[in-house]
Amino acid sequence: MEDVSRAQQLLAEVDQALSKAGKQISKEERHQIKGDVNAVARLASKKPEKLSDADMDQLRAATARLEGSSAHLRALAAGL
Repeated sequence: MEDVSRAQQLLAEVDQALSKAGKQISKEERHQIKGDVNAVARLASKKPEKLSDADMDQLRAATARLEGSSAHLRALAAGL
């Protein structure tokens, strides 16, 4: 449950950062971030009680990827 909450929080942060600073990053970086967002959103949209252990592992991995790929974007947005 905590992992799902963190994933949803990160999705909101990245969405806000894309709105604020999305034009300041490269097309490739934006494409990578959006792909990672889609992967996290797909997993986080499942009801927590329906997530298997494998789903939770995938969610944790996808969230970690998104944290890494969006770090630069989130830093740019925080500076605005």
